[in-house]
Amino acid sequence: MGTAIKTVSGVKTDKKKVRTFVGIILAIVVLIAFQSINFPSTLTPTGHALLSVLASMLVLWISEAVSYSASSFFLIAAFTVLVAFCPDPDKPANLIGTEKALGMALSGFSSSAWVLVCAALFISAAIEKSGLGERIGLVILNRMGARPKRVLVGVLLMSFILTLFIPAQAANAALMTAVSVGIIGGDH
Repeated sequence: MGTAIKTVSGVKTDKKKVRTFVGIILAIVVLIAFQSINFPSTLTPTGHALLSVLASMLVLWISEAVSYSASSFFLIAAFTVLVAFCPDPDKPANLIGTEKALGMALSGFSSSAWVLVCAALFISAAIEKSGLGERIGLVILNRMGARPKRVLVGVLLMSFILTLFIPAQAANAALMTAVSVGIIGGDH
C-alpha cells in the first residue's frame, strides 16, 4: 500500500482519493437505481431521465467527489445520453437522439442571462478578494448595529436594493455572499 502524503491543508490524499472514488461510484449507482424505478405513467420518459440525472448529481454535489466544474460536464453528458434514448414526443416511434438531446442540455446557454450571472460571480470574487465585502459589512454593522436581528435587516435591505439594479437572483446571491462573508470574517 502507498503511504499517505499530507497536503498543505493537512488532508491525506489517500482519503481524498477514496472519497472521490466512492462519490463517483455512488452517483452512478443512484443513476442506475433511479432509471430502474417504475414511475407512474404520468411522468414522461424524459422526465424520468431528468429525475435520475438530478438524483445522481445531488450525490456528486453533496459528497463533493468532484469539483463543480467537473460535475457540470457529467451533468451534460448524463443528460444527453439518457434523454437521447427516450421516445420523441413529436414522433413516439423514434428516439430523441443525441443531437436533439445535446441541444436540450445546452439550451440554457442560449439565453444571455448566463453572462449576467458569470459577471456577478466575477464581481463577487473581486469584492471578496479586495476586501470591499468586509467594508460593506462594516458599514451595515455601523448603520444597523451589531445585534443579529439588525444585521439581518441590514443584509435584507441591501439585497432588496441590489434587486432593483440586478434582477438575476443568482447574481444577487453571489454578491450578497461576498458581503456576508465580509460581515462574518471581519475583525469587529
